[in-house]
Amino acid sequence: MEEHFDAYEILTLAQSMEDNAVEFYENACKMQNKKKECDFLLKLAAMEKEHKELYANMQSRIKKASAAPADAEIFSDIDLYLKAVLDSQSMEGSQFASMLLRGDESLREILLIAIDLEKETILFYVGLKDTVTEAEDKEIVDKIIQEEKGHIVTLVGELRNLD
Repeated sequence: MEEHFDAYEILTLAQSMEDNAVEFYENACKMQNKKKECDFLLKLAAMEKEHKELYANMQSRIKKASAAPADAEIFSDIDLYLKAVLDSQSMEGSQFASMLLRGDESLREILLIAIDLEKETILFYVGLKDTVTEAEDKEIVDKIIQEEKGHIVTLVGELRNLD
């Protein structure tokens, strides 16, 4: 059976992914012994918090498709499925992303890990976009993808500044 998701569900997932990304950067900061690098990682964590707020605001403007009581269990299963897929992937929003850190990485290495995670995150959203049937929902997923691309631009810019 092919699953179809709506923007409301994807924005719920996106907010969870941003929480996990905040945790990644905060954990990376805790492992740093240089204040300047830690401060930058906390700035990235703050950026992820802003994205969560953006996604929450986007979600507040749309309504979850009302499900008949018989369908309530199906939506619960879909939410669980999306979270399971998220956590099984190596991407920015995975709760396991922080486990990629050993604790002795340089800021350069952390940025390279973060860029790879962002790329995987974008691929994840591109795949989710194929499960969305409504044009308005596809536009929302496109906005999320653009935000994630912005993360890569920020990370690559900082990586270049290290040279």
